[in-house]
Amino acid sequence: MGGSMIEKTQEQNNNIKTVNKQDIRKQAVALAELLASSTEYLQYLEAKKKLAADEEQLFVLSELRQQQFNLRFAAMLGEDTGEEKADFEMAYATLASDPLVCDYLYAEGRLFRLIADVQEVFGSRIDAWGQLFAYEDGNTLLN
Repeated sequence: MGGSMIEKTQEQNNNIKTVNKQDIRKQAVALAELLASSTEYLQYLEAKKKLAADEEQLFVLSELRQQQFNLRFAAMLGEDTGEEKADFEMAYATLASDPLVCDYLYAEGRLFRLIADVQEVFGSRIDAWGQLFAYEDGNTLLN
C-alpha cells in the first residue's frame, strides 16, 4: 500500500525546506528596516527629540517612570501602595497634560503596540514554550 505513518511523516519532513539561522537573520533585519521606516517609529523619534529638548519635563517623566516601577515591584511583593499609587497617578496625569509629554507618550504607545503586534504574530506561529511548561494534565504553568 502507501507505507506506514512513520514513513509518510519522514517523507513529509524530507520535503520541508529547512531554513538556516542566516536566512532567519536576514528576514529579521528586513523586518527591523521596515519597522525603522514605519510612521509609528518616525513619529516616535520626532516626539522623543522634542521632549529631549525640554530637560525638566524629561527628568520628571524619568522620575515618574522609576516611581511607577517601584510601585509595581512593591505591589508584586504584596505591599499596600494605595496612597502612593494615588499620588503617582495625579502627578502622572499632570505631566501627561503637557503637549510635549502627551505627544511623546502617544507616539511611544503606538510604537510599542506595533512591536507587540509583531510579537503576537511570532507567538501565534511558533509554539516555543507551550509544551515546555505543560503539566501532565494539560494545564500550562504560564497561561
